[in-house]
Amino acid sequence: MKSNFNEDEILVLLNDVTITDDELSSFEFNDTEKRKLHCKVLNKVKEKSSKRRSFSIAASFILVCSIALAGKSVIATINTEIFGDNKAIEQAVKHNYVQEVNGGIVNDNGVGIQVTNIVIDKAKFALSFDLKFDNPEILKKLQWLDMDLEIKDEKGRIINGYCDQDLSDKNVLGVISSSSDNFQILNKDTGEARYNLILDSDDKNIPVLNKIDINIRTISFNLIDSQNDNLDEISGKWQFRVDVNSEFNNNKSIFFTGDNTNNEIKVNSVETTQTGTVLKFTSPKNVNYKDVFKNVYLIDDKGVSKNVTGSVGSMSDENNNFIYTVTFPITTFDNPKDLRFVIKDYNGKNVEVKLKRN
Repeated sequence: MKSNFNEDEILVLLNDVTITDDELSSFEFNDTEKRKLHCKVLNKVKEKSSKRRSFSIAASFILVCSIALAGKSVIATINTEIFGDNKAIEQAVKHNYVQEVNGGIVNDNGVGIQVTNIVIDKAKFALSFDLKFDNPEILKKLQWLDMDLEIKDEKGRIINGYCDQDLSDKNVLGVISSSSDNFQILNKDTGEARYNLILDSDDKNIPVLNKIDINIRTISFNLIDSQNDNLDEISGKWQFRVDVNSEFNNNKSIFFTGDNTNNEIKVNSVETTQTGTVLKFTSPKNVNYKDVFKNVYLIDDKGVSKNVTGSVGSMSDENNNFIYTVTFPITTFDNPKDLRFVIKDYNGKNVEVKLKRN
């Protein structure tokens, strides 16, 4: 895979990263993980560079390298575990905010694929695929699976691009993998598996969709005790056109306003959708900021604390202050009232901002 960025450009994109060799020394990646990391981080760099964004490489390691493997049998009935353990998507499915796709199976090169379920709002786009391998022996030794695919809307805009696509094109939307992607082995004996793709838009710019075109060109996988240093791949042509339910088009968000009396932290916007609460906040660049996944919380009116989930966006404003975009698994189905935004151990103290529902 070839990058359109030279070394200097990538260094500029990562100029806010503060991570040492010692901090990375505990990470050991096999060839499978390296390829996955390379592909997903490169795509994130391309997408965020078009908006002059920077991102935390430490957070990317945490997100990109989280690969869920489940061997539990899943019945055909939709349940809250259909998209793995993504809490926000689970909440949507629990409230029947999900479309069951009844399209046919597309077979090529010994693999049948079917789109089974979709969840969409302006912040998240989740798809579930069922796979049937003619050779079930693959699943008996499978330890990792991924699909290289492209998703377009009816206007030709690319919602998710192939791994090696140039994502600087104006028709490419800033939607990235949340790295909650996972696969489940449904039945080893019959060669049945499920692959879940969950996409995030930290700018909440997933458009209203009426139809989507899905093109899958490669299934990559790695087998336990494989003698092959490279990934195993099955190439083919699996194409789908899905009519999107109109119920996804007219759902209202809940908005909050921050009580910005703190001189350092400023909450810019808070929007709760069907799949989570997206919050933007600004902090000075010179602050020794801690891990956003460990130190940032949203507390609801019942006192329940929620951690950051999914992807994290960051960029600099005209004053070189950081603008962070974080997502929490509080949805419109929770019907949240007033909220509290908390950052622990921020520059040696805890910061709390009250959020009032508009």
